[in-house]
Amino acid sequence: MTRREVSIAGRFPAELMGAADTAVVIGSGLSPKRWPGKVIAEAAYAAIEGMEVPSVEGHPGKLLLLDTGGGRLLIFAGRVHFYEGAEWGDAGGCAAAAADLGCRRIILTQAAGSLKRSLPVGSWLLPSGIVALPWNNSPATSGARPALSPRLREKVAFAAAETGLEVNGGILYWTAGPVFETPAEAAAAVLIGADAATMSPLPELTEAARNGLEAVCLSYITNFAPNVSSGPTGHMEVLEAGKKGAETLSRLFSQLAKM
Repeated sequence: MTRREVSIAGRFPAELMGAADTAVVIGSGLSPKRWPGKVIAEAAYAAIEGMEVPSVEGHPGKLLLLDTGGGRLLIFAGRVHFYEGAEWGDAGGCAAAAADLGCRRIILTQAAGSLKRSLPVGSWLLPSGIVALPWNNSPATSGARPALSPRLREKVAFAAAETGLEVNGGILYWTAGPVFETPAEAAAAVLIGADAATMSPLPELTEAARNGLEAVCLSYITNFAPNVSSGPTGHMEVLEAGKKGAETLSRLFSQLAKM
């Protein structure tokens, strides 16, 4: 049964319905060991009818309602990727679920590999756009086109500045995965203007657009792509690098809840 065949009624714990205006999807390795503030409600994806359960390590697969002290956030701790074999709409299921739960905006965090030396490991990218090669091969539905909201991007940048978190501008490149880019693919992504590469948010951006959610991406740079560095990179290295990103991201939650 796909998410689209399930009615909203009864899918989610009642205390999550309409409980927050902003949802945050947490990327690979970016879930903190301890959530800041108070967890008001929690549900495993496996207990929610129609929600796909992640199979990739570093994605706990939990939906949380978090009281940050400055407001409430709906937290999707982990996502299902398109490369895991999910249908396109199910890979974007967190965004659709956020809309069903009454959110108006969604912040999609993800680990990313830097395509340029000027964007170092351990930094954050707040992209102004996203590209994929080729877009026409991505099985998006209903003609929805992914879009990053300039207004929401400005608000997230302000929230980051309030917490002393420096964010960089640039363009994010999406690839279906699950393998990392070859040096030639990474170089090609640079030629079309990309600054960092990821396998995560394009399906969610499509679902956000289809469901009328404002959306923005926030990428933590966990590694250099192979056009920059020939060092070994795998998922375990990404998770290890993401631990520091989890710490800085958790400090941002209270500001994001105030938007």
